[in-house]
Amino acid sequence: MDSGIETDTMRENNLYKMDDGIRVLYVDDEPDLLDITKLYLERSGEFDIDTSVSAERALDDSDIGSYDAIVSDYMMPGMDGIAFLRAVRERFGDIPFILFTGRGREDVVIRALNEGVDFYLQKGGDPKAQFAELVHKIRQAVRRRRAEISVKESEEMYRTILEDIQDVYYRADRDGNLIMLSPSGYHLLGYDPADSILGGPLARKFLANPDDCKRLFQAINGRGAVRDIEIDLKQKDGTLVTVSANSHSFFGKDGRVAGIEGIFRDITEQKRSEEELKRSENLYRTVFENTGTATILIGPDTT
Repeated sequence: MDSGIETDTMRENNLYKMDDGIRVLYVDDEPDLLDITKLYLERSGEFDIDTSVSAERALDDSDIGSYDAIVSDYMMPGMDGIAFLRAVRERFGDIPFILFTGRGREDVVIRALNEGVDFYLQKGGDPKAQFAELVHKIRQAVRRRRAEISVKESEEMYRTILEDIQDVYYRADRDGNLIMLSPSGYHLLGYDPADSILGGPLARKFLANPDDCKRLFQAINGRGAVRDIEIDLKQKDGTLVTVSANSHSFFGKDGRVAGIEGIFRDITEQKRSEEELKRSENLYRTVFENTGTATILIGPDTT
């Protein structure tokens, strides 16, 4: 079905990536203006412009959600620019949307802002300056959205790692308050993920020996990081678990140390096995030292 949208050679393979340039849909009922704007924006090689003479035709294109930005006139037959903006927001989310119109009424601007427009530009004046401003606004809107997408992807990846990690990831601020804990940490300490344990003092609430927290901070401040420091943690019911801590400082946006973060590895069973082995060795040593007769140990192979 003909959607009324003109496409270029990049459209043929239907593959678009964030680093393939900026792909823009421009909607306006003035064909001459569509052609001029497309020619101006594409001459740098940075933009790929598709055009449509009406908002209704643009919405008929099922691929509209793949655009990096949409530029639209306001006053058009049928669906106007604000109704188009509303439909885009409802169906395709937060695609950068720039209203590029000859109408400069305050009520139009307010309505556009209320519907979530990214930028509002008024046509008229020096064409060169006008197109330069349009280019700037498109770049700004797309750069902002790409940054938001990147942050969301990083957060999702980070969240997935934390949810799957077997060791315990933790973060405490400069005052020693626990501000982040992986799901494995709740499990190790005997808490339910719904329990509100963040924000409390790490030393008093979770360490068997509160001085261990001071020792941890001092060691990190002196060396920048610590490895394999043994610490006893308290579970919710008071049971002690022994962990091996690998930790370092983390920094805030101002470049200053904001606290410490790291990994706790549960070594309770390892320590228990070591203690059991030590007791067995001591027992055998006592038997050998106190017996008055020779003792011979014979293995399964009679050696």
